[in-house]
Amino acid sequence: MTISKLPYHPDLLVAFGGNSIRIWGIDNAKTIIDEAQKIGLTVMLGMWLQYERHGFDYNNKAKVAKKLAHFKSIIDQYKDHPALLMWGIGNEVDLLYSNTKVWDAVEEIAQYAHKVDPNHPTSTVTAGLDSLEVALIKEKVPKI
Repeated sequence: MTISKLPYHPDLLVAFGGNSIRIWGIDNAKTIIDEAQKIGLTVMLGMWLQYERHGFDYNNKAKVAKKLAHFKSIIDQYKDHPALLMWGIGNEVDLLYSNTKVWDAVEEIAQYAHKVDPNHPTSTVTAGLDSLEVALIKEKVPKI
């Protein structure tokens, strides 16, 4: 069995001893997480936040609140799924960015995840890392 719309072969992953996959967005999440469960995989379910480099303004409180409400509904929907391994909040949101308020959004989602789902850790995926960014993320996003 293969998981649809993925560029690799999860059946081979299982055959070679793999046990988990990461998806960076919620497109097809239900199909992917359900099929992953059927073949014994767990999933780091990624929540792709809008990029500043694509025009999203993290200073726009209304737009940010709308996105956060959406991701909270995703957490509510999948928090009890048996194939869920952990939450991936943001996917390379630090690539070519200048507004560190993006980390406030990541933190708010992580706080909500911990509040309603104490069984799954939270994480983020960066586009590279140096000691200054590590310190910034540790300061602004302690829940990941």
